[in-house]
Amino acid sequence: MRVLIIGGTGFIGSYIVDSFIAEGISPTLLNRGSKILPHLNTIFCDRKNLSCIRAIHETFDVVVDTCSFSKTDSEHAYRYLGGPDTAWIQISSASVYDDMSSAPSENCAATGNPNFGDYGKLKAEADDYLVSHCEGPVIVLRPPYVYGPGNNNPREQFVWSRSRSNAPIGLQGDGSATVQFVHAADLAALVVKLARQPVSGPAIYNVAAPETISLRDWVDLLLEINNANSETRSESSVVYPPNTEDVLGIKNVDCVLDCSRLFAEHGWMPAHGLREGFQQTFVKMKSSGELNPDRCQ
Repeated sequence: MRVLIIGGTGFIGSYIVDSFIAEGISPTLLNRGSKILPHLNTIFCDRKNLSCIRAIHETFDVVVDTCSFSKTDSEHAYRYLGGPDTAWIQISSASVYDDMSSAPSENCAATGNPNFGDYGKLKAEADDYLVSHCEGPVIVLRPPYVYGPGNNNPREQFVWSRSRSNAPIGLQGDGSATVQFVHAADLAALVVKLARQPVSGPAIYNVAAPETISLRDWVDLLLEINNANSETRSESSVVYPPNTEDVLGIKNVDCVLDCSRLFAEHGWMPAHGLREGFQQTFVKMKSSGELNPDRCQ
């Protein structure tokens, strides 16, 4: 199986690369050259540069796009790298759904949630392009919040880093919003599973661990994990400041998905439960120095 991963050196992409390698498949990477993995074949190209992407003559059985952030991104990549014989898997986002207050299914309106600015709108336009222009198997995966060691979005790092210096942890709103998460390793394992059994046409799947939790309870869970794995107990408290920079970067907006289609059609269940997954994440981040209290002040 010839696999190309667009953006294979980022947070999610790195997990996908490792999952393919664990299955005995050495993927090719396509990136702009900001990070090099010498043990893998890499095509250095910015998809926005059409002359560059047109010059790619290799063909692939599977293309995984981890970093399409607009219709133009998807169009440039699919036009020159996709086709009837190429299975295409795109990592999208739950933020495409107009209303996430009632666990939207894949059939619900998806033009971009206004709470996430242009991000959800542009992701939705990228999905729409693929679904309407695909010539072969196309799978769009829509996760909520993705977590795990190496996360470049410092959500859990913010809580743990501040707790280790006994600093207050600010929440937006009252912290009552209900959310879901998925571990990056579980998302990556699903990508490999779907690459081995591509669908016949376009398919969209919501993907999340089934557990739901309020933002306030999630922060409490992270503090429990910190206290259970640290020499001293944190005295951090949760606060609700109206205007401050010291606020956790998750909006007080529900983010829960109906993932029944994925469970029914592919029998997928994540390997990481919520507590277990964040426990593992804490231990790895602590050992790698990602929880320096100075990082999230």
